[in-house]
Amino acid sequence: MALLADASVNQAFFPLMYEPLDTTLLVSVNSVERLDGWIYDPQRMGIEFLTDVPKAYDEVNISYEALVEVEVTESGEPVE
Repeated sequence: MALLADASVNQAFFPLMYEPLDTTLLVSVNSVERLDGWIYDPQRMGIEFLTDVPKAYDEVNISYEALVEVEVTESGEPVE
């Protein structure tokens, strides 16, 4: 029963809105940078914590540069 309660307040997976450049991913929990204990899952496009999973009310920040395709004209201007 305790395992079920832990699962309801811990969140291991955080989806991202855009595909990141892997080398730019920065992850922190409660303002402490996490250098390990997480992976980027490209199939689900998100961060998955493997150890020390954030608990309810923990502040998780994930920053990254995104891979974004932009269509441009011959002169290099973005197409709207």
